[in-house]
Amino acid sequence: EEVTTAILSEAAEHPSHILTKYVGTRSWRILLPTTPKPHADWIRDMIEQGEKDPRLGIASFTFPAAANPLYNKERFEEERRKAEIRVRDQVGPKATAEDDPYFAEQFLGKWVYYTGSVLPFSENRHVKVFSDVDIDGNAKFVSCDYGYEDPSVALFWAVRPNGDLIIFDEIYERHLTTPKFVAKIKDRMSELDDVVYVTGDPQNPQVSAIMQEEGLPVISLNKKAQRDRAAGTRRLIDLLVGSKDGKPDLYVDSGCENTIREWNHLRFREGMRNEYSTAAIQGDDHSFDAARYGVMTRPEPLAEYESKDWLEVARWDASDRATRFYYPEGIRSWH
Repeated sequence: EEVTTAILSEAAEHPSHILTKYVGTRSWRILLPTTPKPHADWIRDMIEQGEKDPRLGIASFTFPAAANPLYNKERFEEERRKAEIRVRDQVGPKATAEDDPYFAEQFLGKWVYYTGSVLPFSENRHVKVFSDVDIDGNAKFVSCDYGYEDPSVALFWAVRPNGDLIIFDEIYERHLTTPKFVAKIKDRMSELDDVVYVTGDPQNPQVSAIMQEEGLPVISLNKKAQRDRAAGTRRLIDLLVGSKDGKPDLYVDSGCENTIREWNHLRFREGMRNEYSTAAIQGDDHSFDAARYGVMTRPEPLAEYESKDWLEVARWDASDRATRFYYPEGIRSWH
């Protein structure tokens, strides 16, 4: 029998099958009041589905502070000012309280997963709309993470003259064979100029092998160093935090929806002991892995290559790039 209206109080505390198996199959309308919580991915997924396809009839909204006449507005303003001070100390003088993940989650109802967040990623800081003018003329490279049941990911990067990195395009697709995955990368690269190199998935050497067969400029690297989770994660975090006037050193184009979704919601499991172990992270991490592999190639602006004469370029290409990229301070410093 149909239920006219079902309400799951504190919906994030319910497992997803309560909705999908029981309530969802026999209810005309369902209300899911809740606060954002890390273990309520199923609710966030529903919200995103409703935003992508209005025909699903899924609507979401948050209550602003003014909706409750008894809400303590003085406390809200105090917390807003505290958040503004916190985030400006960390990010820069132009940051607002909304950039502070704790305030955004606890007071604005944003699904930022402040508790246990893996990356210091903020759409306000790191996501921008880049035009062809921003990308053209810069050194470019591609990094990959291959899967079949899991999505295969290729990230397309641009290196600005000041060293800033931009992820300006992505391939993110399931059920691709290795040849089809490489073919998609090659097809996308045919539209680009100044692609310096491509790096395959160090966990799946067959990707690099097929890339070489297809004539792509595959960079030769120390695979063990490239897949080092601790080093790659630290470098990715350093780039997101930034080193210049509070600005990040890594940006993501707004069209890379899967990368943005992943990095917004990637988080550590409760009770994890080693933050760099494969079991420590909860949520999709395919674009995250591709980005780790990418930043560990130590990309450089195109100008540095152009400043060398042909003999220097030949020596550069023939030298041990892996040692120079992974151990710029010398191999001994990594032991």
